[in-house]
Amino acid sequence: MENILINYLSKRYKNFEFEMIDDGIYIINNRYIKGVEYNIGKCNYDDWQGKYLIPVDDKYLAIDNSTSDCWCEEFRKYQTALDWLNERFEVQ
Repeated sequence: MENILINYLSKRYKNFEFEMIDDGIYIINNRYIKGVEYNIGKCNYDDWQGKYLIPVDDKYLAIDNSTSDCWCEEFRKYQTALDWLNERFEVQ
């Protein structure tokens, strides 16, 4: 399945790198966060469905757009962010 966000970032940034882990979760380097923010603010959520994890300073930004609702949460621990993206718990 084509991922429009990954394709957009690949075209916008020279040498764009990402890693896919845990059944379709994309880890994106924080130097590309402006491109991710652009897509969140300007694009239709249906256009870039998926799950994304971005390390930002000492936290992790987790984005779950698998249902085109664009849920975003910030976590202190990598594993907690992955657990949330893998739907092992809900944030209250």
